[in-house]
Amino acid sequence: EVEAEAVKPPKPEMNKMLVQLGVSVLASRAIKLLDKDAPSFVPKVRMIYYAIVAMRLLLHEIISWRIHVTADATKVERKRASDPFSMLLGGLTKPNEPAQSAQEYDAAQLKSLKSSYQMGAIFTFVLHLVFKWNQTLLFSAASSLVELYFHPLFQIHVLRRAAEGSCKRPFGSDAPDMGAMLGAALGQPGGATAAAS
Repeated sequence: EVEAEAVKPPKPEMNKMLVQLGVSVLASRAIKLLDKDAPSFVPKVRMIYYAIVAMRLLLHEIISWRIHVTADATKVERKRASDPFSMLLGGLTKPNEPAQSAQEYDAAQLKSLKSSYQMGAIFTFVLHLVFKWNQTLLFSAASSLVELYFHPLFQIHVLRRAAEGSCKRPFGSDAPDMGAMLGAALGQPGGATAAAS
């Protein structure tokens, strides 16, 4: 008889806040190793920043390549987007968004992620130039890698994890339905959907 294999418990997910704290501590120690009075201090800090930014951009391209190669045609059903505050003004809801393939959805999410990161990186560097925030420059760069690591796109396409749980498409769909919660608080069964009917 073939013995049934024991079901292995899922690996516990790393706590993002703890990882972020650990990275901040490492960045703080790293910058203390540099001689702040040396003329080469600022150029070294910038070189580290450039290297981390380059690594982040490279990871963006790897994710983009994986999205293209995988070409996942699974349809991503977009839930009716309800605005909790609109319920107070008559229970208005936004129409259902058209379904996309997983490839199209991931590509759109990556485009948004790239744009957001690039704007943040430029803004942080400008603050560094204006206010001489050297330590903040490294903290921001290191934190950006942590943010990317925990992003569903990185989890799915780089770590090859299943698109379920916190990585389920559409991203954030496992979060509480605020419209339904507000509707329940206002005594409207079915939340925002009931309010719109």
